[in-house]
Amino acid sequence: MKGSHLVISHLVKMNLANDKETFVQLWLRLEHTRRLLEAQHKRFCIRNVLKNWFGAKCNEDFIWEVCFQASTGERTFTGWDELPPPMQYPRRNREFLRALVSVKLNIGIRKVNLPALDAAYSIAFPDSTPINVNKKKTPPLRREWGFAPLCGARATFSGSSEDPSRPLGGTSC
Repeated sequence: MKGSHLVISHLVKMNLANDKETFVQLWLRLEHTRRLLEAQHKRFCIRNVLKNWFGAKCNEDFIWEVCFQASTGERTFTGWDELPPPMQYPRRNREFLRALVSVKLNIGIRKVNLPALDAAYSIAFPDSTPINVNKKKTPPLRREWGFAPLCGARATFSGSSEDPSRPLGGTSC
């Protein structure tokens, strides 16, 4: 896949690609830009990040395109919406970086390598909670909860002071 050059802060050129190495650099540059904008007493938003990274090449149409691509069914982005710190709340920043790569490489948002983007976050911020921590986990087996497997059977917890002849809450059919 053909890469696109990204000029960040008018000093550094990096090859923008749809791979983990590029995403690690983007995560680190996003945190660096957040600190830079904070030191300048500027808002950490999509508009200011893009203007900082792209300089004069960043126009209103480009900002709109990135915001439109980053918008999901539950959350819409505008250029002036403040982004949370990437180390603490990475999901909105992930959608921003995903949209940026999609627009710059001229590929669909679903073509961006999301597992690589999530893995890059864990590499860039090893002490932070991984992005996909909120996914539902499978519940433990009923036996691990202390419930009897058959209806009407009586179960007790080991070391419990409760009467073993009494059924645990609602085991009758």
